[in-house]
Amino acid sequence: MAIVLGGAGITGEQLRYLRKLFDLTQDELAQAIGKGRRETVAEWVSREQARLFRVPYDELGLRVVLISLFHARIVQSEFCCLSSRHKSDFGHAAAAFVE
Repeated sequence: MAIVLGGAGITGEQLRYLRKLFDLTQDELAQAIGKGRRETVAEWVSREQARLFRVPYDELGLRVVLISLFHARIVQSEFCCLSSRHKSDFGHAAAAFVE
């Protein structure tokens, strides 16, 4: 949740972690973020500790998709182990981000 809702500067390592957490292939993640090329995701995750975008504004679209995926794959999962407080915190933070 901290990565998805965190400040600007998502790294390749963080994106790889989230892709695996969401149980998505590189191709599925590329489709979800509208890139259409698995190679784009592969290039991003290969950057490890480097920020994916130089300008935080360029990261907004990716963040919206990651928030949506987190909600669908984690919060709404029957196996979700987040407390009701954390679910509520996520909902408020996601709404504020989108707003």
